[in-house]
Parts: sequence; C-alpha cells; structure tokens
Amino acid sequence: MKVDAVRDGILRLYPECRVTTHAEPVQELGEDFIGQFDVVLGCLDSIQARLYVNSHAMYSGVPYVDGATHGMLGKVQVVRKGHPCLECTMNTTHVKNLEARYSCTGREVSYFEPKVPAEITTTSIIAAIEVREALKIVHALWDNVLKGVLYYDGIKGTFHVLSAEISPGCPNHTG
Repeated sequence: MKVDAVRDGILRLYPECRVTTHAEPVQELGEDFIGQFDVVLGCLDSIQARLYVNSHAMYSGVPYVDGATHGMLGKVQVVRKGHPCLECTMNTTHVKNLEARYSCTGREVSYFEPKVPAEITTTSIIAAIEVREALKIVHALWDNVLKGVLYYDGIKGTFHVLSAEISPGCPNHTG
C-alpha cells in the first residue's frame, strides 16, 4: 500500500521519526480526526474524500492544503477560515463526478475512464507547493499563504492563480 511505502521511505531517511499510517478511507477515521492536527495536506483520489476533509477542516479551524494532479495538470488550494473552501470552488463537472473514486492501481474504483498515469514531475511540483504552503502556515506567514486556486500546466510550463470567492450558499461558511 502507498501508506506503507511512504512510511518506509520516511523511516529510511529519518529513522528517529514516529510515523503513524492510516490505510482506511478518511471518512472512517472519526469525526475528531482532522481536528487533532495543526495543518492537513491532502492528495486524495476522490472529490467525496476531499469534500469530507474540507468540511471537517473548516469546522475544526484546521488549515487544509489540497493538491490534485491529472497527468501533466495540477492544482493547489489552501482552505482556511474566512477564505473560499473546496466546496465554494466546485464546478458542475466536480458535482457530476462527486461519487467517483479514482485509483492509480485500477482496483476498487467506482468510476472508470481511460487511465491518465501519474506524471512524476507534476506530482513532485504539486507536492512541493503543498509543503511550501504548509510551512508558511506553520510559521504563521498568513499574508504569504496562497489565496485562490493555483493551476499548473506541465505541458505549457505555466502557473496561474485564479481568484475565488466564498460561495453564498456554501454550508461551510454559515454559522
């Protein structure tokens, strides 16, 4: 499993680390799971899982750095109180594919389309941006934290940050 490979890699580099892995779906980890962290980095393979982490992070006040890739395309969004969340930035395609679960292994998927393999440079770039944003959060550099949604196009070699607004009907921003 990916979690085991990541744990093993971390321990090879830093044997003194304590690494706890969770192989079950994030929705099964309990209502208080997200709230125990200072920041959450996500690279989840379904919109449903992303929205779960998004809403629990918003509720708990925990900043959530979401990253996604699709071949040579990628995006990063920082979700935090007072700023647009993932649900605010959803479009009709996201809603249509809400129940879809993509998998790079090809197993246990509820949605199939021709495979787009993970592209190592794209995933590395998106992961690096996520880590950079998490470091800004940990060091309270709030003015420098990404606002809006960063899009990366590896084919064209371009980055764009699109502005986003809190959706008036978003349940994560009420109350």
